[in-house]
Amino acid sequence: VDDARELTQRVNLTPVLGRYRIVIVDECHQLTTQAQNALLKCIEEPPKHVVFILCTTEAHKVLPTIASRCQRFEFRALSVKTIVKHLRWIADMEAIEIQDEALMAISRLCEGGLRDALQLLAQARLLGEDVTASQVIELASGVAEADILAILQAIAASDTFQLLQSARNLMDAGKPPKLILSSLLQTYRDLLIIQSAPNQRHLLTSSVNSAQLQAIAQRWSHETIQAGLAQLHTSEGQLRFSPNAQVWLEVCLLNLLPRLTSKRKASSPPDLTVHQNNGSSQMTAKKLWQRVIDHAPDNAKRFLSRARMQSFKDNHAVLAVEEQYLEQFEANAAKITRMMQKLVDGNKPVKLEICTTATAAL
Repeated sequence: VDDARELTQRVNLTPVLGRYRIVIVDECHQLTTQAQNALLKCIEEPPKHVVFILCTTEAHKVLPTIASRCQRFEFRALSVKTIVKHLRWIADMEAIEIQDEALMAISRLCEGGLRDALQLLAQARLLGEDVTASQVIELASGVAEADILAILQAIAASDTFQLLQSARNLMDAGKPPKLILSSLLQTYRDLLIIQSAPNQRHLLTSSVNSAQLQAIAQRWSHETIQAGLAQLHTSEGQLRFSPNAQVWLEVCLLNLLPRLTSKRKASSPPDLTVHQNNGSSQMTAKKLWQRVIDHAPDNAKRFLSRARMQSFKDNHAVLAVEEQYLEQFEANAAKITRMMQKLVDGNKPVKLEICTTATAAL
């Protein structure tokens, strides 16, 4: 408060050099309420030769009486392209050997802050070699390319031990589980980009180089990558509130293994379209319904297990349920039909009939 009052007295003095006396108050939101009130009168009716510039990153903490008497200018974060251009100019001037992908990584890591980008560039310069994007990410305490590839190789091989061991090594090295999951999420996103838009490599953000991503994307199906991406995205929100983040990360990684395996199994045509009239249709119907349950979301499996498929012939399915669940199954008949359609011959539509177990026994 005393400093604010002293400032209001000093601004009345005529400037010695120039026409104006400029008063810059940095981080003005940190002023106490009393100090802001002391400045209010001077800001409201300043001398003609005085200009106040109030800088803040938390404008909501400035008193409304002061904010309403100021012109507001928003300074947005710099674009990635602008930061890369400036960093390249500095690197050329200072003879810093650094790849364009590394400059792009620095620009994305600094989130629009040029000062942070310059500090990271200065640290990268100490490496004394042609700096790569992977080195920049490691320098910023990210997950290294080799560690991400070890996890992906374990997932591809369905190697549970190697997958858990790779994750444990990263956590023992001080990498937070949320960082590991976020890095995997970026990598799966990049795999999807490589498959969908292979020429748009400037959109890649993970620590894995494009050549490695291309090799993985050729071996994995589009559905496998999408399923893994959905699993990681769901687990990211759950990990934030988990009291045991390390165990939850391991559970998330284990959930990626069966998804890859299931996609391989689904690639072979299901043995469900051949039906005989010699009594084998009942067994085929059971197999079909079990597959429907296996491919259903986790939250729907218990609900579907309350029914049994009475028969399945010529793409006509008869589903028997207890009378108390009949309305629920009829309300979800369209969803169940779509799930069955994916598992049988797609050229002929599936017709679903739902009845009670008592009716089916007649």
